[in-house]
Amino acid sequence: MCSWGLNEWGDIANIVIALASVATAIVTAIVLHKQHNLQKEQHKLDQSKHTLELQKFEAQKQEHQPIFHFRRLDDCLEICNSGEKLAQPIKFRISSMAYICFSIFHFGRIIEYVTCVPVKIYRECKCQDELDGVVARCHFNKDERELLHNKCTEVVNSLVDDKQIQMRVHPMSGVAVRDSELIAIEYTDVYKQTHRLFYKDSIPITGESYEKIMQAMMQVSRIPLQIDKIDVENIKQTVLQFRTIKNW
Repeated sequence: MCSWGLNEWGDIANIVIALASVATAIVTAIVLHKQHNLQKEQHKLDQSKHTLELQKFEAQKQEHQPIFHFRRLDDCLEICNSGEKLAQPIKFRISSMAYICFSIFHFGRIIEYVTCVPVKIYRECKCQDELDGVVARCHFNKDERELLHNKCTEVVNSLVDDKQIQMRVHPMSGVAVRDSELIAIEYTDVYKQTHRLFYKDSIPITGESYEKIMQAMMQVSRIPLQIDKIDVENIKQTVLQFRTIKNW
């Protein structure tokens, strides 16, 4: 019968201790892994909650913005706010023009060339002290506006009736001429944030479209023409240069 000495029992004790240490390490690793996964899940939940709160805040901010619209009277254009009150009076810029669109049927598609002739329509434009309701007014002379309409009609007739143009341009082309305007509005909302909005003929457009039309105007003249100084023949020759293809 074998007898066990202290050394053998010591070895067995070391093995047991080693196995226990391994088991403890495994359990610890499992617990740490689970904690890590729980922390990741909690982080995702916190991020989702934060994102939802931001979205809710942004939606709330959108609900508390001014709503601009335009009211045209016989001698005045009014900029009105029917939404949330402004934090301070608006800043704005209005640019008037004779807008001429010449459409050409070319190789199976229609190409629109645009000429924007800057004209001086408004005599006085100023902001009101009001933060809602009528926030700005632009005054013009009713007779001058009527004269501009007549000039636009003359430009159309001059382009349509010109025989040389009919020889140069496909007969399926079309011409539209009208008085038009661009408006840029800068405002500060109740959250003290600054915004810019852009309109063409009271319809919202992008800032990029606004800049492209402004560039088309500056190609013709950097100084707005007085309405009674508009030369129909000069405008016709400018149109026939076909400088700007409409891409807005």
